[in-house]
Amino acid sequence: MIWLFIAGLLAGFAVGFIGAGAAVIGLPFLLYLNNMAPGNALGTNALGVAFTITVILLYRIYKKDVNLKSGLAFALPGLIGIYVGTLISRPFPRKEIIFLLGFLLFAVAGWMYYLSVKLGHAEEISSNVQAGNLTNNHLLKLGVSGLGVGLACGFFAIGGGFMIIPAIMLAADFSLLDAIATGLLPFGLFSLWIGGEYWMNDSAQILPAFYIMITGILGGVLGIWLSKHISKQKMQRLFAVFMLGLGIYMILQ
Repeated sequence: MIWLFIAGLLAGFAVGFIGAGAAVIGLPFLLYLNNMAPGNALGTNALGVAFTITVILLYRIYKKDVNLKSGLAFALPGLIGIYVGTLISRPFPRKEIIFLLGFLLFAVAGWMYYLSVKLGHAEEISSNVQAGNLTNNHLLKLGVSGLGVGLACGFFAIGGGFMIIPAIMLAADFSLLDAIATGLLPFGLFSLWIGGEYWMNDSAQILPAFYIMITGILGGVLGIWLSKHISKQKMQRLFAVFMLGLGIYMILQ
């Protein structure tokens, strides 16, 4: 049980601190340290992370950090992509998907390092965070990129925060910090869809997911608090190294 609490704490911390990485951080703890079967580990982790992200999202909405219009423009086509991606993944054994996910973690590590470099310029980037600044072209690009990210999320059974954030930045010309906040909306909806899909197929365990959620909320609060007191650049580089190590470990397993 202790590994479930640690998985939730780290996953929630990642969401609160950088808005990404929750699913891929928690999964190895369930899979290798809690000895869950691959299918159950994917489903339980997705469900627990989904609950955690939803709570953190509601808090960020309350604080008026989230652009709902752009978030929904990205998320709704993304849900279609998730449905298709889930169908595509069904013929593949769960172990093969986890193996491929290990390579995806290399991309996560690269993105985390990119964030650490980009963060120093985040305040200098123009942003369309106000809905009135979004053009039809922005909304179209948000929809197309949401569909593509949703396909990947459905296939790998992850919320895809590390893919959502750069996609929103590129599609809507958002700053990094605005994209992190707004990205929680599709991140939360994607995670709820995936977690619900596993639960409906009896591949998610409710009680372990509940444990993940409890500590995940605590981790999220801690992540938000620390984000105001600790250099994100240093923390994101540590996360990049951590993700790289996890990716190598999952591939070797």
